[in-house]
Amino acid sequence: PIPQKYQVQQLVDQQSNVKIYKGIYDVSQRKESVVLRLEQNKIPTKCVKRVLERAEQLKNQLQHENLCPVLQTMYHRGYLIFVYPEVICQAEQLMNTIQSMGFTEEIIATIMYDVLQALHYLHQNNIAHSQIRLQNIVFDKNGASQLCDYTNFQLKLICSQQKTQNSDDLFKQDVYQFGLALFHLAHGQPADLEPKINAKKNFSKQFKELLEQCLNLNSQQRPNCSELLQSKFWGKKCEKSMVEESLKEYSILEQQIENSQIDEINQMLQSELEEIPEVAQNQLQLQELRNELEERQDMYIEPANDGMIVAEVEKLMLEIALLKEENEKLVSENLRFRDRLKMFTQNQK
Repeated sequence: PIPQKYQVQQLVDQQSNVKIYKGIYDVSQRKESVVLRLEQNKIPTKCVKRVLERAEQLKNQLQHENLCPVLQTMYHRGYLIFVYPEVICQAEQLMNTIQSMGFTEEIIATIMYDVLQALHYLHQNNIAHSQIRLQNIVFDKNGASQLCDYTNFQLKLICSQQKTQNSDDLFKQDVYQFGLALFHLAHGQPADLEPKINAKKNFSKQFKELLEQCLNLNSQQRPNCSELLQSKFWGKKCEKSMVEESLKEYSILEQQIENSQIDEINQMLQSELEEIPEVAQNQLQLQELRNELEERQDMYIEPANDGMIVAEVEKLMLEIALLKEENEKLVSENLRFRDRLKMFTQNQK
């Protein structure tokens, strides 16, 4: 369900009711690479206008270098669609590809300090994020870490029948989610219901203290973003070039994986095609049976008077019918596999 001025290229992530695509914005002979986030969301007709007006207001209001800008928000065929500029990848994708056991504290500090700056900015503008996780931390084409999907919660409030929570409570929830993201980056996997630091990992005192503050079950004792920015842990930030190197490595590995998968699929399809009997050979067998039937019919002037001959002719007719049916199936299967091979070959190009 994509408006015509956008062209979908590749599905990059899929969740329960959300799909994220790489795409092209194509209008007035100008093409730009974009990311399209589609969320299945049946908004009542009476709310659609208010939702889109609020989205436009937030787009103009929220401007920060560590917020991934929303280029456009649309509602189309039951989907709320957010359009973002092209990004390299999500933080979770980077970690799973480069450091599946978790990043070093230096990399974590460099990424999450920028995210905290963005979150602090949102809270200053009385905006709660409510969905801070690694899928919503992205890297733009210049390698900067950014927080995205920050308007979605605000738009949902417009049509919600539930009583809105106190802003301070929502901000404290954001801090807790920020702590969960820190934990995920450090351990390579999400935290359990009761997050416990892996004792085998030699985390610094500063990191442990920061994590404990964010994940404090007593929300009233959790620090706010302004206080978190004072943590000594951020002194571990490294040069941005280290993150950029990881992103370059990610791009190379992803391309290699994609090429490998395409080659594997092409080889599989080619192998399957070679195993399919040639249609021409099958047709030849069919013609030979027909010729044999005609010869036998010519040998007998009155085949109807001989029960054995009639039975044999009927048997041959049945064989011809079965072979014809099998031939039609093989022709269809052959064409189907050739089409698949052609499709994957074009994608590879």
